[in-house]
Order: sequence, then C-alpha cells, then structure tokens
Amino acid sequence: MSNVFSFEAFEDEHEIDVYQTGLPRIVLEGQDDVRLFRTYWFPHMLDSFDFVEAADIVDGGGCAALRNAVLKSRQDNIPAYGFSDRDLMFRLKKWDLLFLPDDAAFEAATRDADLYVTLRWEVEAYLLEPDLLPSWVRSHRAPPGSPALCASALAQAVDECEHLIGTHRFFAAAHACGLKTKPQHFCDRAANELVGACATALGNLPAGAPTAQIVDPLIETVLEAAPNEKAARLQWLLRFVDTKRLIDRLERRFQAKPEVRWFLAELMLQGDRRPKEIEERLLELKDQLAA
Repeated sequence: MSNVFSFEAFEDEHEIDVYQTGLPRIVLEGQDDVRLFRTYWFPHMLDSFDFVEAADIVDGGGCAALRNAVLKSRQDNIPAYGFSDRDLMFRLKKWDLLFLPDDAAFEAATRDADLYVTLRWEVEAYLLEPDLLPSWVRSHRAPPGSPALCASALAQAVDECEHLIGTHRFFAAAHACGLKTKPQHFCDRAANELVGACATALGNLPAGAPTAQIVDPLIETVLEAAPNEKAARLQWLLRFVDTKRLIDRLERRFQAKPEVRWFLAELMLQGDRRPKEIEERLLELKDQLAA
C-alpha cells in the first residue's frame, strides 16, 4: 500500500479518523496498547494501519476478543490482523509454550492467519529497556534517585525477575484451579522472600500441585538458558515474567511514582525508539498487503 496522503493535508482528527476507516486494521487487546502504538511507537505508520482496540469492534475485550474482532473486520471487508501478548499462553494453560525458550520455535508454534503472539509477556514489557531504567529511578520518583541507586537499577530489575519467575508455579496452579490473582499478590514480600511465600501458598492449594510440578522444570529451563550479561538477561526474562507484577514490584522497590508506562513511552518517543520485533512484523504485514 502506497503512502498517498500526508496527515498534514487533514484539518482535524475527525478527517484522519474517516481516512483511517479504510486502512487495514491492527487489532490490539486494549486502549492502552492502542495509545502506545498510535502515539509513541508507530505514529509514522498511521497512514498504513488503523490501530484499534478489539472492544471497539466486538463485545468483550482483551485477548479473548481479538480473534473475533479480526474475523468481524474481515467480514466487513476490512483487512485485519491481531497482536496478542505472550500471556495468552497463560490464559490457555499452554505451559510448554509459555515457557518455551526457543524464540523461533515459539513463533512457529503460535503464528496463524489471524494473530501474532509477541515474544514478551505483555506489550508493556517492551518499555522496560535496560538503559531507560536509570532515568526512571532518577526522574520518576521524589526525591530523585541517587547516582548509586540509578546505577543499580538494572541489577535490581534483574533480581526481581529472577525471583518473580519462580512464583509462576503458584500463579499457574491458581489459574488451573480457577482462582484469580491480582498484580499486587505477594507485593508485601521482598524478592528473597518470594520462594518461601510461593511454597506456603502452594501448600494451601493442593489441587494445583500437578500444574506446579509441570511448570517447575520449564522455569528451570528458562533460567538455564538466560544470558549472563545483565541487559541481555533482563530482556530475556521479560518473555517469561508477568509484566504488571514486575512493574508493581519495581515501583515499590525504587520507591517511585506510580504509573511509569507513559514516562518510559515518552523517553522512547523522544529517542525515536520502538520495539524492533513488533516493527518487523508490521513491516512484513505492510509488504504482504502491498503485494
């Protein structure tokens, strides 16, 4: 698809919205995802794609509504493709895929004609770039973080990931038993207390033991495959760690202001940075549509 128009030719947002109704849709799980794609990461692609929330097309929302929203769009003769977070595998209880350490194998096993499943747990995980963490600690808390605290931000984030990933044996077991847990679960526990807290919680959930026994060796495989270098290790672990829980724990650990997503998104926008993995998939789709 050629980029025929420049958005400078439109007088207001309404005219842009009217124009975009004729564009291929990228269907996303929620409105915050749309905001990230539209405003911070891919504004340069607004003349190629209409980034929309699934709930704007069909009843319901989140990953459960993505496929139906894609199919409804196609029934209306609008090309559409969905982007789902990796945690879709958690919802579907596909533990072997959720903790699969081989990226190529994961993409081959999850890609289909309707959806692309991202490598990282949630879209927000792409905001947690290693070199942005010091800016978070320095500028998104009061008082500003000390030089020593800023310098330790990456190591502390990795430490949280390494401890938090072990709790997934409990969260998976709870999910298998039909129990819902909030992102703040275990938030009162320090990182080095999580193993014990997880064991106690599992003891109170005997029906979840079989699931925990399945997940345990998968988590060990993930940790064994993780790179040693801190930045690469964080980026690796962001595939397998619940991002909302991680951000909540890091906000408490850094004693930072709440809601860091838009602060980090703005840093990415100012640096003309975007998730390479997602951008490559969008460019691939753009080429397919132009063929």
